[in-house]
Amino acid sequence: MTELRADRWRSDEELRASEAKFAGILAIAADAIITIDDTHRIIHFNRGAEEIFGYAADEAIGQPLSILLPQRFRGTHDAQIRAFGESGETARRMGHRRAVAGRRKNGDEFPAEASISRLDLPTGERIYTVVLRDVTERKWIEDTDRFLTDSGTRLSRSLQREAVLDAIGDLALPMLGDACVIDVVEDTTIRRVARAVDPERHRLMSRLAAEFPRTWDSPSPVVDVLRRGRPELVEGIDDDWLSRTEEYAEAIALWQEVGARSLYIVPLVVGDRTIASLTLVDVKSGNRFTPEMRTLAQRFALAAALALENARLYAAAKRATSARDEVLAVVSHDLRNPISAIAMCARILREAPPTDLAERDRMLTAITEATVWMQGMIRDLLDVSAIEAGRLSVDRRPAALGSIIATAVDMVRGEVDQRSI
Repeated sequence: MTELRADRWRSDEELRASEAKFAGILAIAADAIITIDDTHRIIHFNRGAEEIFGYAADEAIGQPLSILLPQRFRGTHDAQIRAFGESGETARRMGHRRAVAGRRKNGDEFPAEASISRLDLPTGERIYTVVLRDVTERKWIEDTDRFLTDSGTRLSRSLQREAVLDAIGDLALPMLGDACVIDVVEDTTIRRVARAVDPERHRLMSRLAAEFPRTWDSPSPVVDVLRRGRPELVEGIDDDWLSRTEEYAEAIALWQEVGARSLYIVPLVVGDRTIASLTLVDVKSGNRFTPEMRTLAQRFALAAALALENARLYAAAKRATSARDEVLAVVSHDLRNPISAIAMCARILREAPPTDLAERDRMLTAITEATVWMQGMIRDLLDVSAIEAGRLSVDRRPAALGSIIATAVDMVRGEVDQRSI
């Protein structure tokens, strides 16, 4: 008997040690480990679950598992657990058909990975254990990488300025904000373009952009961002803030209708120049612009600035090409006159040279003057290059208008006489 009691005591000690070891593992696990009974009420809630869901263990134990789920999943979740219990499986990864989400005590939802196991106890009871991991950070990284990749692809599709502005506004919503305003520096003015997710809010934002443009003297923080090239966070928008940053009562009323709660204004910078700003508007939580969100907005602004600058350079190149073509058209037209004069005088001197020495000398003079005229045109073309390089010098001197006209008349006199004009 003594030996039997000793064996039982050792077995009890081993069981307690095993239970203590298991409890220690559960306590230090970062994942949420939750056990529920056959009625789907919580009977175990580890420290990882407390940290993830925000409930203390004594608050959660005895409650239905559904308190940890978003409302839209509660209607079907119990049926899914029952179906799992009746299946031949003893463990299953949850979410193999759809995403899994949890709900914290404060009402916030978060993405998760979860698995469930079933255990039938000797007493005939059945319990289920759920192991759940909060994957908010990993999903955020995946989503932001995908967003930036897609943004780069979309922004590079066009070199047209308007198409790029449309792309910036479309991409920013709803990932970065509920509405946005793009303020673009154009020479000495500031041009505004607005977008919003909601159609009615889009109408209001478009009115703000069209009817109340920013100037360099406006009290708006947008102007400060454009001047300094540094982002600015406006954490709370109220009537006092609007009265300090808007010059017109109608604009204040429109902002109030929009319902903006916070703003994040990020500059679009190329080199040492701020070419635009992107104002992101939050109308829901008021705390949308977390440090992670602000970092993402700045990374997006880099890609947007590059696309906008490429569009500007493309437009400038098109204007330069157009100007070059126009100059070439004018020059090619104007060169016809002196070339025609030289060709005509040369033909006459070769085929039927005048016997009058004065007439022959006049033709040689016309050839010389036509040559001088063409050389002047060539110098003018070189002056265009000098202007573009910023090195134009102007030689001013008086000129006799009569001699200029006489030279032009003499240059075409032969052709005029030949055609009896």
